[in-house]
Amino acid sequence: MARTGRPRQDGDRYPSGDLKPQITVNQIRRGIAAAKALGRDEWLGSEIGRLGTYPCDTGAPLLTPEQTTAGVRYANLAYDYAQEYGLPRASAATGSFEVVSRGEVASEPTERTKAVINAYRMASDVLRSVGCLDVVESVCVYDNTVPYESRKRLILGLSLLVQHFVIERASRVDKRHKV
Repeated sequence: MARTGRPRQDGDRYPSGDLKPQITVNQIRRGIAAAKALGRDEWLGSEIGRLGTYPCDTGAPLLTPEQTTAGVRYANLAYDYAQEYGLPRASAATGSFEVVSRGEVASEPTERTKAVINAYRMASDVLRSVGCLDVVESVCVYDNTVPYESRKRLILGLSLLVQHFVIERASRVDKRHKV
């Protein structure tokens, strides 16, 4: 006897039998482009972006725009530092940027290499001096969620990075709250 009704859709399925969503790379690119066109931050998909955008238990975002900018700058600096040493991008496998997997830096480092290494080490030293390096790297570089008990250390570390990177305060009137 033939089955009646709509034929079953083709595609990968979960063990429960539900159809898995089919998301293409082009759909992801269109979504990112649409978010940028609307003036949204492309860092919203990361933990640092979420902490600076979405309200927490106090009703306001945990981080100020300046602290979020400092976290993003530190993450970019850490990525550049890893690239200069020939390390893969930050992941659980890299463990620490101080461990060099291929031996040494090139025998004659360029000016850019020296500048990146110096900038990363200075920023890391600022965080290390107050004991915030681990939580800031965990959130900004490795994109881990911040434990509740480490929030104060994250805020302290990012505030120090705001001063270190000399980030100017944003104007009081925010784009989201036009007067």
